[in-house]
Amino acid sequence: FHVNGEFPFSKFPNGINKFSFISLGLKKIPDFKIFDNTDIFTLSFSSSSISGSLPKWDGSNNFITNLDLNFNSLTGTIDESYCSLILNVGSNQMSGIIPECFTCHFNDLSFQKNFESNEFDNYNSIGTCKTIPKLKYYNQTFWNGASKVTIPALSLMGQNIGYSIGNVVSSPQIQFNVLVKANSKINSVSYKPNRIIHKIKFTSTGQEFTLTPDPYPPLLSNITSNNHILVFKGLYYSYDITEITITIGDKSCDVTDSTFYQITCTLTTYPNQLNNVSGTLKVDQLQTTFNLNLDNNDGNEVFNNYTSCPDNCESYNGNICNYNTGICECPKDWTGENCYTPNHYVSSITPTYEDGGVVTMNGWFSDIHKDLKVTIGNQECKIDTISSNTITCNIGAGTGKKDVIVYQNGITWKSFNFFVYQSKQQTCLNNCIDTNHGICNTSNGICECKSGWTGFDFDWSGEDCTAANHYVSSITSTYEDGGLVTMNGWLGDIHKDLKVTIGNQECKIDTISSNTITCNIGAGTGKKDVIVYQNGITWKSFNFFIYQSKQQTCLNNCTDTNHGICNTSNGICECKSGWTGFDCSSPSNNNNNGNTNSTVNPDGSTSINNDKTTYNILITSLLELDINSDTVKQYPLQNNWNITSNDKNGSNVTFTQILNETECQIVLSIQEIENDIQYSFAGLEFKLDKGSIKISVSIHNYNYQSPLNTLQLQMISNVSDTTSNDCNSKSASTSTSILDNQTLNYISINKDNKILYGRFINRAISDGHTTLITTSLISSQNESVTIGINIPHCRTSCYIDPDFSVIMNPDFKQNCNNNSKKYVIPVAVVAGCIGLSAIAVTIYFIHKRKVDKEFSKKIVELTVNK
Repeated sequence: FHVNGEFPFSKFPNGINKFSFISLGLKKIPDFKIFDNTDIFTLSFSSSSISGSLPKWDGSNNFITNLDLNFNSLTGTIDESYCSLILNVGSNQMSGIIPECFTCHFNDLSFQKNFESNEFDNYNSIGTCKTIPKLKYYNQTFWNGASKVTIPALSLMGQNIGYSIGNVVSSPQIQFNVLVKANSKINSVSYKPNRIIHKIKFTSTGQEFTLTPDPYPPLLSNITSNNHILVFKGLYYSYDITEITITIGDKSCDVTDSTFYQITCTLTTYPNQLNNVSGTLKVDQLQTTFNLNLDNNDGNEVFNNYTSCPDNCESYNGNICNYNTGICECPKDWTGENCYTPNHYVSSITPTYEDGGVVTMNGWFSDIHKDLKVTIGNQECKIDTISSNTITCNIGAGTGKKDVIVYQNGITWKSFNFFVYQSKQQTCLNNCIDTNHGICNTSNGICECKSGWTGFDFDWSGEDCTAANHYVSSITSTYEDGGLVTMNGWLGDIHKDLKVTIGNQECKIDTISSNTITCNIGAGTGKKDVIVYQNGITWKSFNFFIYQSKQQTCLNNCTDTNHGICNTSNGICECKSGWTGFDCSSPSNNNNNGNTNSTVNPDGSTSINNDKTTYNILITSLLELDINSDTVKQYPLQNNWNITSNDKNGSNVTFTQILNETECQIVLSIQEIENDIQYSFAGLEFKLDKGSIKISVSIHNYNYQSPLNTLQLQMISNVSDTTSNDCNSKSASTSTSILDNQTLNYISINKDNKILYGRFINRAISDGHTTLITTSLISSQNESVTIGINIPHCRTSCYIDPDFSVIMNPDFKQNCNNNSKKYVIPVAVVAGCIGLSAIAVTIYFIHKRKVDKEFSKKIVELTVNK
């Protein structure tokens, strides 16, 4: 795969880490610039027919660390620019000298094989190369496995540090795990910064170095001179002489050699002043100043004013000698002239009752406890056990707060009022205000707040249940140009730092009471989250507020102007004579004399049968959802109903049930609409036709797990066609019309020239107030639609009111050759609600050319429980 023997690509996308182009007949080496600014770090063109010589390598704009060119026909030599790569040119025709950056690592035989089967002059020789290593901890971007990361990491960097992570041995151990740049940079991503001095050995060269990543100024312990050559001895120097600058007086001392412990430089010209000459030693960006006496006679010792520390501060890792003062700089938790003494402290203490007992102290005490004594108040606490982190001791009886003193190793630690004797009868802050707010738990002094109140501080004093655990149960909307918003709910009488946010706008507070907030919001569109913050408590509801459009749309635009006119103030079609349905698409002069009957079943479901087609409606379960819409409680409702009322002709039946292990009562009412009526709900008026089935659900006294939680009522509707006519047989299809800023939303399922419509009003009545709600499309398939009706948090009552219609498509044909076939169309209607809620569902049929409808009603095996 090539173009006249040349590489066929000119650009690579990001995201590729390894690229191999093997045995594909390539004859010319590619332009490596193609791989600049890509994510590739391993590159292979092995087993091809590439000839010619290697161009110079420029890796400044790529991440490549491995280049494999073995089994080709390359000639010429290897330029030193390739020292930054793990290069494999085995089995080629190359000659000349292999650069020493490679040959000095030929003790590693596996690495040497990368150059075998060529004609190199020095293949069998181990070269010598100068290694200049450095440790540095800093924030950097590099490839860690298959991911590019930007993190703080430790880098071993420099010149000729090798081509393998396994080539590096450190003591104390550093876990190096990423080769960032061959022969020049290896990273450790797990390293934690400290002042430890490490021994680093490179096994491929046998060289060993002393390094530390600690950015500490260079320290001087001794300076000598001989024939203008000065030797500085100390710590924290560098192997890279280009990082070191030494100035004595106004003269520079030229550095010729350097290690971690020693620097050699040549002071060609002495300064004019010879006694008490000031000097500066700078390593990288850190410097130390010193004073010394000079003399023109070569061979005299040069000395400085630095003093050594006791034991050279070597008692524990991390101690540093300050050569200016001769005093050890001890790490945290240690003290003393040589940092041998633990600097102990107590971080926590357990109390006892007033009759005394065992006290436990946690903190730092080390392993040295000379003359240990613990005093609480004016009593000695008798030591029971002692470790490096814990003391247990026994204290006598007492009351109130006491000072605590821990003495050991000549050092005293003290904390005032740190220990408190506990009363067995605890009191609560402000006695929890009153019994309407909460009850005091005298065993721990914590208020147990009643429903509607909160307050809890996890210490012994407790809070007093004065902060309302507030919520909003209803909210009024505005049009898209903004305006006044009213929120009803429970807000309490204390409103510290009150702030209301709708979407990303603050709603400017107008009025506030214990039950109502009014505020002004700016312009916007769509659904918005609502946040109410006060008294350190945040209440939030997702998609609770909806900006309303002033121009409402109607379903399918009422088909056309011959069928009906859209009322843009409420989105309801006003059908003309001869047409009916939500979109005025079905003829109302239907005279097919179809026979429809309805049946209310003992499990609370309703069945409607027409022409051997049966429609079923049933309430299945009630769910409590948290703020993330995860289920925290679920109650099955089907088959748990008890009949409590039933009128004489069976047109109005009521069921009830109590949720398991709760006081929550659910009431289900099923009613057949016997005559056309105008129905009003939440300020909207619409028509319910004769023959409609209305289903209402109310929920009483539901006890929530959290004021942020909501309920979800699940309802399923399905359709079965046992003897479909062939001429009407059509596969099922679904459609939805769901817009956040519209008053009415719809779903429809079309099957065998029959259409099931669902109409969802974007309003509910929550705790006696009208509020906006949303309808969500949960899922949609060829034969099913799942809808979620999302209702806000309410405590006393919530009502919602969707309704359904089954109409005949104008293409429906009554007379066909019948073939037995069964179709099931499930429609799951999910109604989310809070508190006391009710659902009104209407199902009705409209048949083409039908004039009169006759209903026969049958109530199956229903026993009224009174």
